[in-house]
Amino acid sequence: MKTSSTKKVLAFVALLPAAFTFAQQIPFTNQTSLLPSTTYRSGNAIGVVDMNNDKKDDIVRSNNTTMSICTQNAPNANFTEATHTYNLSSPWGMCVADVNNDSYNDALWGDNGATRMMYWNGSGYTGQNVSTVTSSGSIFVQGCNYFDINNDGNIDAFVCNDVAMSHIYVGDGNLGWTFDQSLMPLATAPVSSDNSGNYASVWSDINNDGFCDLMITHCRQGVSNSSDPRRIDQVFINNGNGTYTQDTTNWTGLLDGAQGWSTAWGDIDNDGDMDGFVLNYDVNSTLMINNGSGVFTNSISGSGISNTTSFFGMNATFQDFDNDTYLDLMLTGDNHYLYKGNGDGTFVQVSPNPFNYNTYTITSHAVGDLNGDGFLDLYGSYCDVYNSPSTRNDHLWMNDSPNQGNTNHWIKFDLVGGAPVAGMSNKNGVGAIVKIYGPWGVQVREIRSGEAYGIQNSFTAHFGLGSATQIDSVIVSWPSGVVDQMMVLPADAGYTVTEGGFPTSTHINAAQNLTVTVMPNPSNGNGVIQIGNFAAYAADDLSLSIFDMNGKLVYTENNLSRSIIPLSGASLQSGMYFYELRNGAERLASGKFITEK
Repeated sequence: MKTSSTKKVLAFVALLPAAFTFAQQIPFTNQTSLLPSTTYRSGNAIGVVDMNNDKKDDIVRSNNTTMSICTQNAPNANFTEATHTYNLSSPWGMCVADVNNDSYNDALWGDNGATRMMYWNGSGYTGQNVSTVTSSGSIFVQGCNYFDINNDGNIDAFVCNDVAMSHIYVGDGNLGWTFDQSLMPLATAPVSSDNSGNYASVWSDINNDGFCDLMITHCRQGVSNSSDPRRIDQVFINNGNGTYTQDTTNWTGLLDGAQGWSTAWGDIDNDGDMDGFVLNYDVNSTLMINNGSGVFTNSISGSGISNTTSFFGMNATFQDFDNDTYLDLMLTGDNHYLYKGNGDGTFVQVSPNPFNYNTYTITSHAVGDLNGDGFLDLYGSYCDVYNSPSTRNDHLWMNDSPNQGNTNHWIKFDLVGGAPVAGMSNKNGVGAIVKIYGPWGVQVREIRSGEAYGIQNSFTAHFGLGSATQIDSVIVSWPSGVVDQMMVLPADAGYTVTEGGFPTSTHINAAQNLTVTVMPNPSNGNGVIQIGNFAAYAADDLSLSIFDMNGKLVYTENNLSRSIIPLSGASLQSGMYFYELRNGAERLASGKFITEK
């Protein structure tokens, strides 16, 4: 993903207090009765995600032989369930994405022998054993992700392998897959091994350069030496050109040899970069604070997160459950804990237990807004630690904060990528980075397919706003390099962001070597916009439009017959402006410039 010069550097201002303080409580209520099957028993691999493109989160689950999708109906209404039979064979990990751009999401499931995918066929889901189709051989699947690894606009699949090197399946955007390990330097380094122990994978912008990187959390049972490469976590830095560089010297500080099952990523201190929580079980977990360039310091001591070796942890995710602008931490395994974030790197355990189901504890969890009220809910599985469905039923836990007096505001964004158009991003916007600006400074969310130990959380970028009733701006940076920016949006609403769909979007289309240059930039109002290779488009229906920071059209010129357009004709005042060059309905190029008078 490209960084963009449109990103505005905003001063970090004093934090406003949240509109409501919970006194260390975030309440949830058991609403499992809203589901058609109240006695469903899942394994670890569960998801909360919009499956049918209606902008409402649904529940995806499996009981070994079937995939069940519980579709959310109108807000606060019951769910509708559909089951699709396929031998999923105790799946350990799962992830979701629209792999063929038909606006229906597809699911990847993995077991101890094969990678299996479920595709929407127009009326239901059809199963496919991708390990067999690609001749990739057996794989013991753990965590997994859909991600556009080679950045060609098509979704690929990265699948962790417990007993050997992880698998990469390259997608063609039309349900075709190729097994190709050459896209990344996956071998453990600098010491060689059998490349096993891959437990959980997550794509996150680790070094804050606008490109999502890959971290694999390692665990190799039966290996006691913490220096054994099968136990050492791996980090692969995305170079932005379709290549990756493995951190072999531990310059990031993330390569420890503890036995870990997942890593959560989120900006816990609202400084614009991603921090990590590595969930270990043999030694204490680590809370890794980013210095802004991908170098991390362990700050677990004094964080308020108690010794995590007291339970067997499997899944960890950061979410803002109380909408106070600060990320909270959810941990599940053979016990569960919810920690409320304070925004300064410290946390307070929520007490009493907000998920009261006899004495049972949540093993696996997935998060999204399951009743459309702007507060994040949780779907919990109570499976056995080693993934077998148990005699304990899944539970739907609705966030009861609004009914308990929480008046904090929120805002959320659903992304629609431009695929399958060449040069645009995948349909779900997986790998996109969303930043909002306001009294808190900056908040960051990333669009992920698969995280923690093989679970799927909502694609919706959800932000708590505390007492703020609007945001100053939002910037969406897409994997394609398109950057969308919108100014001053009211709170308590959801917005759909279509890639490149706003006048203030920036992107250069390299078709036929087209270039657009503003000279000088900044300008005193007497500069020019120059179109390079204009002759290749001279016979087409070219138009140039200029918009101000609020997206208001301030100048347009249709049926362009010249390659140099003086800015003086637009009578621009001081400020930032965006230009857009179109050939009929097709956007050819866009960008920004500044006028200073």
